[in-house]
Order: sequence, then structure tokens, then C-alpha cells
Amino acid sequence: MIPRKLTPGEISGAVEKIRKRYDTYVNKYFKPKTLKEAFEERYIRALRAGVDISSFLLAEISAIEELIDREEKKVAMEPAKPDPEKQQSIADRVLEENRKRIIKYPDIQFNKDASEETRRLLGALTVLLKDRWQQIGDALQDTMYSMNSSEMLSLDSQLHYHRQG
Repeated sequence: MIPRKLTPGEISGAVEKIRKRYDTYVNKYFKPKTLKEAFEERYIRALRAGVDISSFLLAEISAIEELIDREEKKVAMEPAKPDPEKQQSIADRVLEENRKRIIKYPDIQFNKDASEETRRLLGALTVLLKDRWQQIGDALQDTMYSMNSSEMLSLDSQLHYHRQG
């Protein structure tokens, strides 16, 4: 089907409609303004090239409507957002994630004023010393960080000292 030729008034109306639809698309769906600017550039090029403006505008209307339809479908498919009052803040989520990470380590009571994070850090160091320290030493045996190096001797001393202290 060949579209009929638009009158100058209809062309102006169609261009204005496309501009408004791009404004809606950019603002409602947080898209870059360059999309509308790209339409303006295509329109000017079409005018200069002598392209059939009726067909050009019909294609542009179809394109912007398709973009808007896609965004509408995306929005319709998104799950309903939870109640903001019941939703955890970012800080609360980070704290909860960190809590889940440290809970696997023993909670070693060593001072009544020590926080749980500090007690579990001591628990992690105890696990390191009991379960992994020998493996680390074996892995580093023929390197500059062997158990006889000053760095490893210092770490070993600190681990044993704090475990007993």
C-alpha cells in the first residue's frame, strides 16, 4: 500500500506528533535525549535528499510507537515492587549479607566488650590456624615466603599469641 501524500499542514502535525512521542519516550522511560536528536537529524537529511516525506514520517511514527510498545511490555512484565516500608535499606541488606558470611566462623568469647564481628574474626583466625596453617606452609615451602621467612614467622607468632591471649 502506497501512502497518500501529506499536505504541508499534515506534515507539520506528523512531525510534531513524532517529537512529542519521543519526548514521552525519553522522559517516561529514562532514555537518552540523543534518540530524539537522531530523529531530527534523519528528518533534515530526508528533506535535503528529497525523500518522500509521507513515507519517511509514516516509518518514523511506526518506529517510535514500536519503541514505546516494547517499553510498555517490559513494564507490564516487571514484578510488582514491594512496599517501600517493608523493603530493607541498602545498608540493612549489606549488613545482613555480611552477617551471613561471618556466621560460619566460631563465636569465640574473649572479652565482654568485643563485638560479634571481632569475636568471629578471632574464630576465623582460629580456623585458619587449626585447619589451614599447615597447608599454607606446605604450599609456600620452596618460596621466599616459606615458614622460615621473617614474614611467615611473624604471622605464625601473632596467630599463636592471639589464640592464647
